[in-house]
Amino acid sequence: FVHLPGALFGTLWREARAGQVQLTAWAAGPRAEELSRMNEPARLGEAVTAVARATGMSLSACRANLLEAHHHDFNRDSLTRGAYSYVRPRGEHAAETLAKPWQDTVFFAGEALDLQYPSTVAGALGSGQHTARRLLASWKR
Repeated sequence: FVHLPGALFGTLWREARAGQVQLTAWAAGPRAEELSRMNEPARLGEAVTAVARATGMSLSACRANLLEAHHHDFNRDSLTRGAYSYVRPRGEHAAETLAKPWQDTVFFAGEALDLQYPSTVAGALGSGQHTARRLLASWKR
């Protein structure tokens, strides 16, 4: 993690899995609200500026090395309203329990139940796909 006080994207982190690297620029609170009011090119510009500041690379070098960019605005997502999951005390095994289907009739999915990428959009998507496969498999029995 890298923290950039005063930057709109005040937190950055890098993840590397399966030979791929992803850099996440993250914001919360009033800064996230400010970013939410920007158009997509302006938000991307703020993210690239944060990366340049964090790495000491020039802005032009950061732009040249950018392969692709994706964003999710949780403030505008009607299903989350800016929230994401967290584990409460003594709840370390709740995700494992909730991720198991109940009598092949009730299935839960979501970023809170993904053990590999919890509290992320990737976790929400992965959990949804995994649960959909389990549901389809239960219909074939």
